[in-house]
Amino acid sequence: MAKVFKHRWRENGVHRQRTFPQKILRDKFRAELRLREFAPDALPDVTVSELAQRWLTDYAGLRKERTSHRVDLVAIRDYITPILGAVPLRTLRKSHVLDLQARLKSRLSRYKRPLSAKTVNNTLTLLKTMLVSAVDWDLIPASPAARVRQL
Repeated sequence: MAKVFKHRWRENGVHRQRTFPQKILRDKFRAELRLREFAPDALPDVTVSELAQRWLTDYAGLRKERTSHRVDLVAIRDYITPILGAVPLRTLRKSHVLDLQARLKSRLSRYKRPLSAKTVNNTLTLLKTMLVSAVDWDLIPASPAARVRQL
């Protein structure tokens, strides 16, 4: 008896199943389903600033201490939102994240000195965490900041 490979998924509230004679055919079908699920018209129109507000209430408000939550709020308000706030998540690319990193590196702090590498890295880590949450919430298929290296 030949081995069969099954894939189960849920579509419009209905459980579906399909069998394949080869594992590679099953994996190809899975990839097609994933692409169909995250087609540009299927993704919601959420901007980075809207994601930040949701992240602050649904993630940071529940999982972080009050002081850490306040630090994240200030970083989002001062660094992330002015640069990326109006960008829709579905159009956010790695180039946007690299642009944020470069602009923060050249930005002056309130003491008229360039921002430290630590501040830039902390802000980048915060953005990465927000984008991972967006992936978990099915707002984007993958994080565009996943392979951006710190300073």
